[in-house]
Amino acid sequence: MAAVLSGAKTTTTSLLRRYEAEGEPLPVRGRRSVLVDSPERPVALVEVTEVRVVPLAEVDPGHAPDEGEGCATVAEWRSSHEACRHGAPVREAIGGPVS
Repeated sequence: MAAVLSGAKTTTTSLLRRYEAEGEPLPVRGRRSVLVDSPERPVALVEVTEVRVVPLAEVDPGHAPDEGEGCATVAEWRSSHEACRHGAPVREAIGGPVS
């Protein structure tokens, strides 16, 4: 949450197959949600300004630092996300391996 509040995190990434497996709609541009702290107090209002569905290999270089999770390059970001998306929690959530 600190990265969002400081402005270090301005983007995020989700796996399309996870939305599909959970029957959830994709985020919609303009949608607002309240960010809450541990005691459930509102601390910020977050607005979706863009939604893109792209293959992992096509994520642009600016996304890595904007996600605010310590990846300086898109190559580091891709490596990190490849490892995550092939992990047991993701396989379990989507009902099998990511293709």
